[in-house]
Amino acid sequence: MELLTKEKIRDAMPSRKDDIFYEEEIYLRKGACLFMRKAGLLLKFPEPTTATAIMFFHRFFARRSFAKYDRFVISTTCLYLAAKVAETHRKIRDVVNVAYTILNQKALAICPEYWDLKDVVVKMESVVLRTLAFELTIEMPHTYLLHYLSLLHCSDQVAQLSWNILSDSSDALCDTTNQLMDLFESGLQEEKYEGTAKWLILVSAKPRSIKEIS
Repeated sequence: MELLTKEKIRDAMPSRKDDIFYEEEIYLRKGACLFMRKAGLLLKFPEPTTATAIMFFHRFFARRSFAKYDRFVISTTCLYLAAKVAETHRKIRDVVNVAYTILNQKALAICPEYWDLKDVVVKMESVVLRTLAFELTIEMPHTYLLHYLSLLHCSDQVAQLSWNILSDSSDALCDTTNQLMDLFESGLQEEKYEGTAKWLILVSAKPRSIKEIS
């Protein structure tokens, strides 16, 4: 079986067929992720809920082209869907209002435009669900991170850095190898056992292995 390289995966993205280059797609993804992060804060979502919405977004556009769907409509829909899945329910009115406020720098009154936007989100929810094949189960790594940080008695600085990298890594299809390796060589190397970071022993991993798969 032939293994897919990063380059082959990038070239196989649906947006390539519509002449959207990889660099442009990354730009579009990052902008949408920033939008979802802002919306998540205003909606008072827990971090895992926002991360779930971002993962729905990435999965959707792994199967659909950015030329065919408005990324902010899909982002808003993913936020609404993630709130349901993570059981941090928010009214669709609140999700739509927050999204509109971020994009237009003003609040949205109850008017025909509001009802139109609401109807679009409701319709797109079914599109997102079908595109994801109704597979909404996402095992988020946040719980595992907290468990290992506690188990290894890591410092607050290492804990914060680890959480930041985890949050940033979900925002785009980007290479975080350099950040991760810096983390290995700095904060986490404070926790050593016979020359090897204890956390690497705990998860049965080696720095080279982490670099190869990241």
